[in-house]
Amino acid sequence: MRTALISHNPANRRLILIFSGWSTIPAFYSDISAPGWDIKVVYDYSSAEFDVECISGYSTIYVVAWSLGVVAAEIAARHFGSSAIAAAFAINGTLSPADDEMGIPKAIYEGTRRTLSIDNLRRFRRRMAPSPISEAEFISDSDADAEDAILRLQRELDSLHLSIPQPCLPWKRIYIGLNDRIFPAGNQLKAWSSLEIHPQIITLQEGHWMPLQKIISEITPDHSRIARRFSRAVTTYDGNAPAQQHIARRLAAKLPGTFRGADGIDLLEIGPGSGRLTRELAEILHPASATFIDLYPLHSFGIADRETYITGDAEDWMETAPSDSFDIVASASTIQWFADPLRFFRNVRRVLRPGGIFLCSTFLPGNLAELDVLRPSPLLYRSREEIESMLQPLFHSLQLEEEIIPMDFPSPREALLHLKLTGVGGGSKATVRNLLTSLPDRPRLTYVCLYIRAYK
Repeated sequence: MRTALISHNPANRRLILIFSGWSTIPAFYSDISAPGWDIKVVYDYSSAEFDVECISGYSTIYVVAWSLGVVAAEIAARHFGSSAIAAAFAINGTLSPADDEMGIPKAIYEGTRRTLSIDNLRRFRRRMAPSPISEAEFISDSDADAEDAILRLQRELDSLHLSIPQPCLPWKRIYIGLNDRIFPAGNQLKAWSSLEIHPQIITLQEGHWMPLQKIISEITPDHSRIARRFSRAVTTYDGNAPAQQHIARRLAAKLPGTFRGADGIDLLEIGPGSGRLTRELAEILHPASATFIDLYPLHSFGIADRETYITGDAEDWMETAPSDSFDIVASASTIQWFADPLRFFRNVRRVLRPGGIFLCSTFLPGNLAELDVLRPSPLLYRSREEIESMLQPLFHSLQLEEEIIPMDFPSPREALLHLKLTGVGGGSKATVRNLLTSLPDRPRLTYVCLYIRAYK
């Protein structure tokens, strides 16, 4: 396998590793970008060898695999190890690429391999997408080495002609095109549903090719855009966020009595925003010091003798924070935005002093599910089981509690206004129009919350 660098910034410590679709070259992906992430493309599957140096130095890696790139990613993972990958996303592919029930029908796969030619490759491209794709984006059939390219593509089909019974990569979301003419949608659904893992499956009215830029933008929230949205909502947040205020109050109440009123407490709060959790904690604590970090500048809270305010990415900042520095790390309704929760949890443990406590709330799959059918790619929520499996090796006396918080609104407009004034947002103008016309007359929005309390 070969790798090409598409987008790079020396400051980036996150990487999206795209496993390309068969017969595509890196130029096909040249316009893909994600703020704060480097982009690399893996291609040429004629060899199973993978250079692990291409992923070294990154703190968080996402795999995005399209078509035969799905099984290629699993082959490569045998070299770099699944623990190096924070999340993996499959697009119109399975772990059984040549399979009558869970992949491309065997006769078609074998026929393509055996009779591959420039003309057959053109026919494959026409089936791949509903509209013609530029020849420049694929292996050029006018190249003097076109025959060599065909031989290499045949070798790729040979090397990928296998079935992997259970994946090692952490597949989180599967995109399936209902109009796929390469991997039949029914076969994909059966393949992913038969595995022991249970990734989120999203079906779309698309063909085999899906716009990867749109998908990558969905799975890698733009922190600068999030910061703008929530900073605009600071003055309206508290008056329009009863669910979040309820969550903050319940989370603060989980602080054990041994910390209440204790002297010399050092507090770290992640994502305080308008200060809803901060104020709740201030009623039962007077810390000696408090450190606050958020994506946008904060106003002074005045709850501690010494206060430090940091504007930046909490996931990255936690990597540099000194060990054994805080007695309490607290965060309410924030970490669902994080790209790599496990990395964050490890750093929470590192910065806590022995006996320190971690108080946190986040949201689970099913959160705001009423909107999912109208915007089919919601935020990537981790399940309770997944979060618990991350926390258990790091903390003791772990307590997890779920709560469902329904909110009823007199009209769709009021529901969308709630989302806007709390910074959650309603999406694009087209999405907002769709929500306004599709939500019931008296809609309900349901928050699905998880409370975490754990000790170092």
